[in-house]
This record gives sequence, C-alpha cells and structure tokens, in this order.
Amino acid sequence: EAAGKAAGEKDDYTKVEMLNTALQHEGGKVEHAIALAKILTSQDRAARLRAAEVLGYYGNKETLADLERAQAVEADAEVRAALSRAIAATLSNN
Repeated sequence: EAAGKAAGEKDDYTKVEMLNTALQHEGGKVEHAIALAKILTSQDRAARLRAAEVLGYYGNKETLADLERAQAVEADAEVRAALSRAIAATLSNN
C-alpha cells in the first residue's frame, strides 16, 4: 500500500521515506528498491542523500548499476560519499 501511495507523491524526499517504509514492512521487495533508485537523479539533494542511505542499508544488488551511475555524475560531496557507502554495502551484501 505504501508503495502505491509513493508513486503518486510529488515530493521526492517524502517518496523516499514512503518507499523506505514499504521496504521495511514488505520484506525488501525489489520493485521498491528500484523505485527508490530512480530518486538518485532527483533535483532534491536531501532526497538523493536519503535514497543513497536507504539503498545502502538494504544492499539490493538490482540497484547497484543505478548507484554507480548516480555516483559518476553526482556533484555534491556528501551525496557522493553516501553513494560510495551504498555501493560498498551492496557489494558486501551480495
């Protein structure tokens, strides 16, 4: 249910938190992680940072390419560091 609501949400940071909740309560479904990875290209820096943190926590291998692509173009040092941590966590998790 949370994932369905997240799809209609306009605010990217709120969408990240809704997808994080869906991941927590629905067993880390791949489709939620993939939806979360799409936020890595958001204009909202806070949303990108939080998405990287959440993806790193779950370490879903299906999002690895998205994390790497986002890291290659990310201009913000803090977000880039979070992406690096998420990539490392994903690699060690799989």
